[in-house]
Amino acid sequence: TAIGIATMGQGLGALLIVPLSQFLISDFGWRLAFAILAGLMLLTVVPANAFFQRRSPQDLGQLPDGEMSPKAEQTGSQRRKNLKVREWTVHSAIRSFPFWSITLGHVAIGMGLFMIITHVVAHMVSLGFDKLVAAFVVGMIGFVRIGGTALWGFASDHLGRQKAYGLSTLIIWVGLAGLVGIHSGSPLWLVYAASIVYGIGHSAGNPTYGALIADIFSGAKIGTIYGMIEISFGLGSAFGAWLGGYLFDLTGSYRLPFSICFLSFGISYLAIYSCQAWHSRELARVHSRG
Repeated sequence: TAIGIATMGQGLGALLIVPLSQFLISDFGWRLAFAILAGLMLLTVVPANAFFQRRSPQDLGQLPDGEMSPKAEQTGSQRRKNLKVREWTVHSAIRSFPFWSITLGHVAIGMGLFMIITHVVAHMVSLGFDKLVAAFVVGMIGFVRIGGTALWGFASDHLGRQKAYGLSTLIIWVGLAGLVGIHSGSPLWLVYAASIVYGIGHSAGNPTYGALIADIFSGAKIGTIYGMIEISFGLGSAFGAWLGGYLFDLTGSYRLPFSICFLSFGISYLAIYSCQAWHSRELARVHSRG
């Protein structure tokens, strides 16, 4: 839930920046638009990190994930609940099944997300829609994400990572079907409905994957392990953005690359499913020993 609330800012950023970017490009050209956006980043992100970021949990009187206060009194059931599968190191994580399963899932979700987010404006324009209308579609996806990340974070905590992400994947597929099915004569309400449904579904990635990584790899090295896994998300994002453009150049349409996203999000769900199953078996093994 906390991860979901924190990542609401991504949706607000998409809502504001995407239409602003299109306005700047239309009026000043893409070079000056990039310079202006870079200036905005410099004036907002750098001060925010300087003033609000904390370097360690101890700065706030807290403990790192997975560590417990020696003064805390716990019942036997609470102690069993807080048993960890193992004390993870970077080396042991790299050799584990969940590390590579989540890595594959990150590649897949990064590929799907950025194939859509990079090319949805071009997709709409290629179908004859106005550029600002197309940019507003991306802003709509971002607007839905503001509440969606908090919603899926809550759902992940209460339904479980697998069930919550499975439901979100079904919603993503419905939204994708709408985006793929849009044509030049489609009414705007259908365009907005497809983008809203897709936006609701795709909001689950950050809170669910973040929570699953914390569930499995909690401990002193979680920061390094999390950072290494995030590399795969960047690789998938870069590949998805490139592949979408390449396939459009080959076919003259975004229907094929957007259809591939069905497979990408399906793989990302299977990664969650397999990791959750692995984690449940490991916890059962540890509890049986305890």
